Amino acid sequence: MALINCPECNKEISDKAEACPHCGYPIQKVEVARPPEEREPAKIKTPQSSGADGCLLKGFLCVVGVFIAMIVIAEIFTKDYTGRSSSGTGQADSATELTGSDKQFLDKSITDLKSAGVIYKIDEQNHKVWINPAHWANQGVDEKKKLLKAFGLYCASHSTHKSDWVQVFDKFNDQLLGEITGFGSYKIVK
Repeated sequence: MALINCPECNKEISDKAEACPHCGYPIQKVEVARPPEEREPAKIKTPQSSGADGCLLKGFLCVVGVFIAMIVIAEIFTKDYTGRSSSGTGQADSATELTGSDKQFLDKSITDLKSAGVIYKIDEQNHKVWINPAHWANQGVDEKKKLLKAFGLYCASHSTHKSDWVQVFDKFNDQLLGEITGFGSYKIVK
């Protein structure tokens, strides 16, 4: 508490008083300048994203997520899955060669591609996949082969047919876009 002089009667009064106790003059509160070390730090306002900016950010993150999933799928399926099959024929049985973590990642990646609208429908038992043709058209031959391999391994790991053969169709008109035959040869139609 500091003492100040009343502007009316010039007697000393408390700076906390609302009126002079001697003459009754109303005291206006005057902010006394404080040294910098006693001041409260200034609050910095951060810009808030508007609804449109938030939607753009979510859309961008979704596209980036799908792109990353595609890259990781490509990395997983460029591994060498050769070896003896469980049937003892000497031919690789791709679905049984997937490790648990690879299978879990493949399942999540396929789910991500479904939610992003790349995959329309999968018939695991018949090894058929219907996809968005615009996405297929934007892929190079190597990327299409990797997608075919991923779809084949996914179907093989979810069906009684333990082979990575698969057919990929246009979701709008059922036109064949590409396939892997039972002998591992690729056929890219479009």
